[in-house]
Amino acid sequence: MPVGLLEVEGSIDVKQFWPEGRSDADTTKVVVNVAPDAIRFRKNDSSPFQPTHVFDNAKVKGRTATAPIKNGKLTIRLQGIDAPELHYMPSPLSPAEKKGLTDAKKQAYHEVTHPYRQFLGATSSKALHDFLSGAGAATLACRVFTHVDARTRCSTPMGGWSATSR
Repeated sequence: MPVGLLEVEGSIDVKQFWPEGRSDADTTKVVVNVAPDAIRFRKNDSSPFQPTHVFDNAKVKGRTATAPIKNGKLTIRLQGIDAPELHYMPSPLSPAEKKGLTDAKKQAYHEVTHPYRQFLGATSSKALHDFLSGAGAATLACRVFTHVDARTRCSTPMGGWSATSR
């Protein structure tokens, strides 16, 4: 198991979760504070946390190269929690797939390309929303941690930041 620890201090907007918003329980947008020490790293348990700027001008490589922090927001994808993937959105047609299709077929595909949820698929998201709403504030302060060996190894090709819930 990695011994380094990366910490992000920020806040969570409760309204981002279903039914008010579109986030599910396993994908959370954390608004990163602009303070110089909002993202910190320590290489082991006996080392103190130090501010890091490893995400400044960083890119997450996947299908495209995207910045992990966009408009002051860092997408946190929590792993190891009971929030199954019960939503789906079909991918857009690639140029090769569009080749030879009539406009009518392209339009028909476009009409069914929207987010889908399985029946009762949002119950864990609603439970999280209701639990966080119980605090009585629209925005909650939070700290997110993830174990890493190197501070550059915590992003995912999905464009988010992978964190293990504790």
